[in-house]
Amino acid sequence: MNIKTLIKNLKKFLWILYFLFLLTIALWELFVFRSPEALLDFAISLPAKVGLLIFIFRLRILVVEYWRLYLFVFLAWSLYWNIVMRWVYYPLDVLSVFKFVLMLFPLYFALYKIAFSRKSPLI
Repeated sequence: MNIKTLIKNLKKFLWILYFLFLLTIALWELFVFRSPEALLDFAISLPAKVGLLIFIFRLRILVVEYWRLYLFVFLAWSLYWNIVMRWVYYPLDVLSVFKFVLMLFPLYFALYKIAFSRKSPLI
């Protein structure tokens, strides 16, 4: 096994771990909070997790226009849900916003790649 294959497999493994991390958090929020808002957040963010799997395994599911529209809808929703709605219940500080951006940046990157890349997503 050469070094390029090893690095490629390691990247895929890390992306899969990231997917499992996001899925665990989403399911935890859904079952712990049990509110209509949490259900709505789960429903809106579920296609993002599917998009992450599409990015990881280089699949072609749905048309590019769907992913372009969904990227902006998901970005707006996640900003609203994770910053505005959290600010209503908890004090908002710079560290919280930084953690939010740092945690979701790879997901936005993957969705951007499947929405605006001419080729299939490259890992």
